Amino acid sequence: MSGEGKESVGRFPLVDFPAGQARVVKVGKRSVLVVLEGETVTAVSNRCPHQETPFGVSAHERGFDDRGRLVCPLHNWVFDLESGMAAGHPGVCLRRYRAAVSGNELEIDISG
Repeated sequence: MSGEGKESVGRFPLVDFPAGQARVVKVGKRSVLVVLEGETVTAVSNRCPHQETPFGVSAHERGFDDRGRLVCPLHNWVFDLESGMAAGHPGVCLRRYRAAVSGNELEIDISG
């Protein structure tokens, strides 16, 4: 994270986010899972709301099913990244953060 701005806003070089791959970054004290698809950025908490287990996304184990949904490694809960909703668990949702491409940077705001 760059030293610019508030602790609730993280700025990262865009080149560090390969298209279609998940990456985990720290913004302030929070672990954030980020996926960049073209100009669309999805940023969610890197912890499953069920038991706070990290998703553990890496280059070898992407943590996604064949439909592009995020899968918790502990109990296989499945989350739609677009909505954040858990499949089969009404009312359970990932915490989503505002994120956008700004020039050559990716900006993530965890304040809201």
